[in-house]
Amino acid sequence: MNPANSVKELEREHKKLLHAMRLPDSVLTMESRNTYKHFDLAFARELIGTDQPWGVEDVFDAKNRIVTDVFLAADEGRQLYYASENDLLRKVMETATDQEHKGPFDIYESLFPVRVRGKVIHLIRTGKYRIAPFQEKDLNELAFLCGVPLKTVREAVAVLPIYTPEQVDDLKLTHARWRDSVKLAFREHIRAMELTAQQLQQERLSSLGSLAEGMAHHFSNLLSIILGYSSLLLDRAGIKKDDAEAIHKITEAAQRGRRFTEEILALSESFSDEEPSVGSLHERLQGAITLLQTRLRSGIQVQMKLDAGHDRIVAPPGIIHHIAFNAIANAVDSMPHGGTLAISTENISREENGQTRDFLRLTVVDSGILPLKKAHAPTADDTNAEERLAPKMASLLGLVASLDGTASMSTNKDQSTTLEVTLPTATDADEAAPQKRIRRRLAPSRIWVADDDPVVREMCRRVLSEEEHDVEEVGSGNEFMSRFTTEDEIPELLIYDFGMPDITGQEVCRWLREHGHRTPVILISGYSAEHPEIKKTLKLRKTFLLQKPFSFRDMSDLVTIALGETLIEEVPVS
Repeated sequence: MNPANSVKELEREHKKLLHAMRLPDSVLTMESRNTYKHFDLAFARELIGTDQPWGVEDVFDAKNRIVTDVFLAADEGRQLYYASENDLLRKVMETATDQEHKGPFDIYESLFPVRVRGKVIHLIRTGKYRIAPFQEKDLNELAFLCGVPLKTVREAVAVLPIYTPEQVDDLKLTHARWRDSVKLAFREHIRAMELTAQQLQQERLSSLGSLAEGMAHHFSNLLSIILGYSSLLLDRAGIKKDDAEAIHKITEAAQRGRRFTEEILALSESFSDEEPSVGSLHERLQGAITLLQTRLRSGIQVQMKLDAGHDRIVAPPGIIHHIAFNAIANAVDSMPHGGTLAISTENISREENGQTRDFLRLTVVDSGILPLKKAHAPTADDTNAEERLAPKMASLLGLVASLDGTASMSTNKDQSTTLEVTLPTATDADEAAPQKRIRRRLAPSRIWVADDDPVVREMCRRVLSEEEHDVEEVGSGNEFMSRFTTEDEIPELLIYDFGMPDITGQEVCRWLREHGHRTPVILISGYSAEHPEIKKTLKLRKTFLLQKPFSFRDMSDLVTIALGETLIEEVPVS
């Protein structure tokens, strides 16, 4: 091989090795961008001083004249220098450990790699030094090999430090501590940036949640109209079989949409004021998968094995929603390029205070990218998975702890992450449910429907008119209060949109009760009965909830119940 070509190859390899372990190249490669996406490069370069114009080697020290003025002056010296340097850099890249290197002509240098999250992102170097003075014959040989005047060699050697063994030890200790400080600063900086990004993401999600909440309410209105009219048609006699099948498919699609909007609204609810109730974790897991379908289509294979025979948990419903959604969403986030998501449940028992207690264990395993490459074993320099995922896991761990449960995360060498959540299951006493009400048809009644959506009012009027009720439509809260206080015939039942823009359902119900009116009120809302504001309102007497979207039968049954309770209360005692 031509010596000139050999030197060029060594130079290219040297540049590649050096840049792979130094900013900014070390954090901007495709394989590390996801790990260091919250890395502030400007801050990092200022921290280590590489924002200064120190030249190609980031150093303008006089002691490096042995390199710049002597070794790099001719091809023979360049070949010797780069071959030695490449050997040193390869050792650092392969082992990621501190290196003391003895180069040509007994010129030493120590390197201290800054390793953060399993990757060397910067090198701290002591610079060249010797532990003994040069002999005259060494100077002549160096001048001859590198093709430079002896005078130039003498000048370069004169500024090259010569350290005693004690000084070498102090030099290494100082640079090792410097490296440790830089590494700690980088790690804390990344964590701070991740927390900031998470806060911004939470703010964006809150805004998107409000938007999704509004869209879900409007969508619920549309579904209520679809379900109301389709169920009304199905309830009629003499409908053709083909027509009935077509309407059934419409109803089934609307019911799927109903479950979808329920999941969205459940996630948008605040559960700070919710009271515990018994709910199914399996249903919540299925709901979370439904909400994440779009992201799951990007190459993520879902494996569900819900073997737990008892999946009922006592908790505020919003907490169950968030535990299921966060557990799955965090796993999906760790697989930006696809993978396998395995979700399983099982029942276990534990001995606590001499008694056996039953639990449900949820296990979520993903094949996401670990902080370490397979070729490396974990070391004390690596940030573990728990620390890296702490910002995302903090809210989940808090929710689990509030239910007297436990959560743990572990990583495996096959690049998979396992999350285990254990929650106490509901007891027989928790499962005790109130008796179901029996629907009975009552005599026609005078009903007012107050909703700002004219299509919803029209649908309610059509449905209730089928049962021979006298129905009047009201377009706003102010119109309702004006008519209620001035007209002679007030309604026997009020159906009111809980989210009316001018006067909310809660305000109307309180106003009615404060003024001594006993008119039963059915509130229409996309929120469930566990929503804090709805729950407060339902504590008022003769107040009921019809959750959107609803079918003809849902409305008809609840109207019968509300009017029936009122009639029972008004029966005089003999």
